[in-house]
Amino acid sequence: MVRARQEHRRGPQAEHRDARDARYALLGAKGSSGSPIVDDAGNVVGILHRATVTPGQYKGATQTNDDVFIEVLPSATIGSFHTNDIEELCSPPLRVYGPLDLTNLPHICRWVVSSDGELTGTVGAAPATGTFSLAGHFDGLIAAGTLAITLEFDFGGSHHTCSSGAKTWTAALQP
Repeated sequence: MVRARQEHRRGPQAEHRDARDARYALLGAKGSSGSPIVDDAGNVVGILHRATVTPGQYKGATQTNDDVFIEVLPSATIGSFHTNDIEELCSPPLRVYGPLDLTNLPHICRWVVSSDGELTGTVGAAPATGTFSLAGHFDGLIAAGTLAITLEFDFGGSHHTCSSGAKTWTAALQP
């Protein structure tokens, strides 16, 4: 098996969405503080409350038991997102494994993260390029989302195209 080292370089397609309603968690309780949600008839149908994210170290795993580590800064931004070796299946047939190490992620708001970008690194001694996609959200002391990695490189006389497929992940704030 070949190990891939992947490094994050934020590409031009990095997402920066800033939808006003994405800054709030919807709660249906009437009469509580927050911004009212009003339907077309003027009836209050819910309340938008600002979601909070607790700073600290979050730890968890993907659906395939790859470790996930997230650092949330006191500014409620994502300082880093790291995984251990994510498996990618290739064509022609080959399996590669490599970490995903991202820092200073763009974020939509205080409780949602979304980022796409380019990866550079090596597989063995062969230069490799690829892309990543990361999406997630925070709900209380838990974070959850999906990630996907693609990678291309030349190895053993063949050009390989690899993908992790979409992998779900969850992580919890550590004491």
